[in-house]
Amino acid sequence: MAATGIARDRGPGGAVCVQSVGCPAASAADALRPSIDQALRRLTMLIDDAVSFHARTLLARRANSGRSLKENPRLRDYLARVDRQIDLCIHEYSDADLGAAMPRSGLGPTATAGTQQDGRATLADLVELPKLLTGLIHCGGKRIRPLMAYLGFWASGSGEPDETVVRIGAALELLHSFALVHDDVMDESPTRRGVATTQIQAAAQHRELSAAGESARFGENVAILLGDLAHAAADDLIAECPTPVRDVWRTLVRELIRGQLGDLTGAADRARDPELALSVADQKSGSYTVHRPLELGAIAAGARPEVRESLAAYGREIGWAFALRDDILGVWGDPAITGKPAGDDLIAGKPTVIIALASQRLAAAESRLLTRVASAERRPADVERLQWAIHDAGVRADVEEMISQHVDRGLAHLAELEPKRGVDPAQSGAAEATALLTQIADQVAWRDR
Repeated sequence: MAATGIARDRGPGGAVCVQSVGCPAASAADALRPSIDQALRRLTMLIDDAVSFHARTLLARRANSGRSLKENPRLRDYLARVDRQIDLCIHEYSDADLGAAMPRSGLGPTATAGTQQDGRATLADLVELPKLLTGLIHCGGKRIRPLMAYLGFWASGSGEPDETVVRIGAALELLHSFALVHDDVMDESPTRRGVATTQIQAAAQHRELSAAGESARFGENVAILLGDLAHAAADDLIAECPTPVRDVWRTLVRELIRGQLGDLTGAADRARDPELALSVADQKSGSYTVHRPLELGAIAAGARPEVRESLAAYGREIGWAFALRDDILGVWGDPAITGKPAGDDLIAGKPTVIIALASQRLAAAESRLLTRVASAERRPADVERLQWAIHDAGVRADVEEMISQHVDRGLAHLAELEPKRGVDPAQSGAAEATALLTQIADQVAWRDR
């Protein structure tokens, strides 16, 4: 019979380590210990993430007595004007040939089919782009870009929003709708904001009517046209704004398209360069969400160059934070909250900062998993395994730290704004706008969707 016993050794710090020797039960426990240790480590990391995230969220909520930005009376009134401007702009398309060709109903579960003389329903009766666009605009969304435009206007020393900054806000929301719809087609996304994307809805309608052609391609084509309409409507609104506004708008649109192209080619090339990932994130997300909207609002207000400089510096930093949070949500976001599939950036092989850092740190087997998840060879459990592997490599913690640093630098630039305005902050209300910019920085950086 094999001898069994107890061995005692001194571990780190002089602690006594007790180890069983020669016991089959002990050997089984030893074999399980790595799995148990790994599970405990992951649980600890989850708790750390939750504490960090909720602590920052709590601070953000306390920044303005727990009120959301939309509860601010001035911002609420501004957003209402923006929505009315959007509806008016879309209505003009409904009254033109787009509406006349498709007069009866919008696409979706509540649509009622029109009929031809022989009683058959037609897609021409069901697919009305202006109504589709109205539904998309009003089905949710945070209105971050219009808010940024008005806060740039307000923080520059101007008061009540004028027609130009309202048009800018409406145009930004329409351009965002264009980007979302086309992005969903490019990424083959099945859901957006918790509901089926435009191409999925249109394809389903095509199948229900047993229409000619391929249903999936029909749905994609409808979505592309819907995005085109949103972009055209946005350009219509900007066309009547002053020349300096139009100049920045053209820059914003070029950056957005360049960023989307970099996202597309970076995924196809399996790009893993952190600098490329940062550039793509800035142009397709951060710049057109924070930096350029702030700049447009400041220009509309006739802001001094030094005011625009401080707002631009704030906007660049908070834009980075926004884009990096997008990256985190694209890997670890909760589908019940984000309305998008979990790990979709991993599946698409996006050229994100997270994937770039992961490719540098993962061991050989896990690195192969990174490649497999973005291929047709992906296995059911691969996405979750890769999420954990990237987390365990410390990538998420590092990106969270990057977000914190960008927010801190952005707020430092914002603090420089006060003496540059050349107006009485109390009279203009600009100090309140600065406080709201502080609040929105935390909210966009530590959002969960």
